[in-house]
Amino acid sequence: MTLRINLRNLRSSASGTKSLPDLLIGITADLEVNADGLSIYEEPDFPVLELAYHLRKWVDVKPDQRADFNLDSMESSELGLVRILRTDGGWSIGSCHEQLKPPVKQLWEIDEAVTKFLEEVQRRCQDELKTDVREVLGCW
Repeated sequence: MTLRINLRNLRSSASGTKSLPDLLIGITADLEVNADGLSIYEEPDFPVLELAYHLRKWVDVKPDQRADFNLDSMESSELGLVRILRTDGGWSIGSCHEQLKPPVKQLWEIDEAVTKFLEEVQRRCQDELKTDVREVLGCW
């Protein structure tokens, strides 16, 4: 059973900006939340740095003190474009626009997928966009 937050076609419209909001929404990619080989949610041109920024803050909270995660993006008026919700027996990751009901996962599985996503965003921003986002993500 696997959980992945995938990104493809990383791009930036924020080159040269010093504004945190512009940087957060200016680095985008095609996003997919995939659980056990099934695509739960897909969105093109998604602000992946903004998602990573908020997920980093969420994952840094102690597990027993974590509230549900609902992305409140500057790019959308809809709450929960990506959400991680406590459910009976575990947690689920999906979206207010999810195509399939997300399976229940253990928190360690969610944390592992989020951590891999954060690492990938940081690495690919550096390698592909020549943009160092370590300070923005407060990591590595």
